[in-house]
Amino acid sequence: MFRVTENRFVIGPRSFDGSFRLLRMPDGLALSARSWDDVWAACPEFNVPWRAIGFSDLVVRQQVLDVWGDHPDMPS
Repeated sequence: MFRVTENRFVIGPRSFDGSFRLLRMPDGLALSARSWDDVWAACPEFNVPWRAIGFSDLVVRQQVLDVWGDHPDMPS
């Protein structure tokens, strides 16, 4: 599990433009992502370990899978 002070990304609901919200925790910086590549590219730039990524809920997880497809490094 993540330490409370460790930066992490939470992939959230889909926006009107088709991207998904990418929220850096714990500070709440909000970004957007249109693909897995966007998520992985943001990790080093925003000091987030690439394994410190999760989904806001199971509905969002399924929506991401439907739009972006499965990825071998995606969070569970």
